[in-house]
Amino acid sequence: MHTRKIGITLVVLLIGVVFALPNCKKDTVQPTYNNPVDTTSTTNQIVISEMAFNPSSTTVSVGTTVTWANRDSLAHTVTSSNNTFDSGNITYGSSYSYTFTTEGTYTYYCKNHSYMTGTVIVK
Repeated sequence: MHTRKIGITLVVLLIGVVFALPNCKKDTVQPTYNNPVDTTSTTNQIVISEMAFNPSSTTVSVGTTVTWANRDSLAHTVTSSNNTFDSGNITYGSSYSYTFTTEGTYTYYCKNHSYMTGTVIVK
């Protein structure tokens, strides 16, 4: 059963890679939805696992892109408390990225599981 789950995950990731298109708009900050999880990079990455955002708080510089990678079996969202960003549902093996262009403290939560919360501090 475990081998089958890994095989299905690899197929889903491969399909995501084949159909992923780069964001071609110049000078426009756009979130990226449901891209395959980059398991080789941990820089500015928040992992969603065991019904929590890990780490739950991170500090970044203005202009930094933060990626939330879902490694949980359930779909989750990354929704800012002040409506700055909202990922929609992020399924297992997918991710969501957002570029922070303004200093401040951004709290966020999962709409599906409101007890899941996190904070991004932008300096």
